[in-house]
Amino acid sequence: MATTPTGLPAWTRTATAATYGGDTGKRDLGGIGKVNAKTDVGAADWLRLCSDCARAVRTAPLFWARITIAYSSAPSVTTMTVQPMWGDAETYAGTPSGDYVPTVTVSGTSLVLAFPDCTETVDSVNWLVVPDEFGVSGSCQMMAATVTSPGGIDTATISSNGTVLTIPGCTTDGDVISLVVF
Repeated sequence: MATTPTGLPAWTRTATAATYGGDTGKRDLGGIGKVNAKTDVGAADWLRLCSDCARAVRTAPLFWARITIAYSSAPSVTTMTVQPMWGDAETYAGTPSGDYVPTVTVSGTSLVLAFPDCTETVDSVNWLVVPDEFGVSGSCQMMAATVTSPGGIDTATISSNGTVLTIPGCTTDGDVISLVVF
């Protein structure tokens, strides 16, 4: 029997213990507690698990990527792997084959990641709007990025609207950039 979760997808960062079934009013049946502490889950244990799940979801990366830059006649990029919170990992060159995955382009000496398939404007604010596997859409914005590279690239700028990520200083042929975005 399939269970359809309630609430918004993880990337909206709104999860609480209640989203996962936690309830501070739950009590052990008859106030007796667990029969076997090694195998049974009591009401307090369940609430702790639900709280931990909510914390993990609120702090998990929005996506991570490994990107290779090639400078020959024209700069190009190969996304070795991109793993968004909302889908399967994908490998592609520049333009993704699936929806809701960033396009990766080179602009001058900067690498630019954008989400054209899922950017939506509400009240002059851009949001990434992505549905989960149950068809429930949730909106989010990129907030912070951690970049590492053997070539010394270690900074990234997220646009003021939270939907475009720019990594300056990408000039080394064959450089591999690892990126984690929250």
